[in-house]
Amino acid sequence: MDLFHRCAPILRSKADRNARLRARSRGAIPLGPPAALSSLPRRELLTVLPIRYVADIEASRSFFTGLGLIFRSEESVPVWAHLAAGAGAVGLHDASVSKGRPAGTVELGFSTDEKLEDVAARLTAAGYAHELVEEDFGRSIRVTDPDGVVVQIQEIDTDTMRRAQSLL
Repeated sequence: MDLFHRCAPILRSKADRNARLRARSRGAIPLGPPAALSSLPRRELLTVLPIRYVADIEASRSFFTGLGLIFRSEESVPVWAHLAAGAGAVGLHDASVSKGRPAGTVELGFSTDEKLEDVAARLTAAGYAHELVEEDFGRSIRVTDPDGVVVQIQEIDTDTMRRAQSLL
């Protein structure tokens, strides 16, 4: 089989994905969880929210909005920029106020509207040790994955975030 025929399925799937993204940007495809998720038991879904620690919030915000992410000013403060994407978001955190995380570091995180106590109960029932932490932005649960990497599940409270920002 020649190279074209070996790559054709990949090219078709990439073209299909690009067509879906163009349709979604025109509003033809609704944003949100796939329809298959509607058959799952009712539980608030986690939103993927990796946290990128940066040296310059404004430069990074400009870069990521240039990529097509949408800056959410109502969920941001000078040391934190919330950038939405079609399937999640990215948090940019000023490394200079990050309690020791250097610029360039990335943490896997999720945000949720679900009560953290419910998430904690589910983790406990599944046998995962976790820690509930009061944060400058609200609260979070920190749990270690099987590879030893800490994953953060955040309950973001914009009032708490703004109060913390005013103290800097």
